[in-house]
Amino acid sequence: MSRTGAEDALIARVLSCSDSRGWDQARHEWQVIRVEDTGEPVHTCICTHTGLRYLFTIHNHRNGAQLYPVGSVCIHRFD
Repeated sequence: MSRTGAEDALIARVLSCSDSRGWDQARHEWQVIRVEDTGEPVHTCICTHTGLRYLFTIHNHRNGAQLYPVGSVCIHRFD
């Protein structure tokens, strides 16, 4: 199964802010530190998905980096 452009964008953004160079390792460096219900589905995820209402902030426990906003679909790609 091939990835979409949005999935590629998410992976590239996460890897650019991770210590690990592979997705399978890098995704384990991140944890959710905040979720926000904006009440309006008008925001855009770091992957380029639009129409977000729930915005997650993730924190890299290895290097202190943070990424925002991550949408509710993409957040499921992290463990």
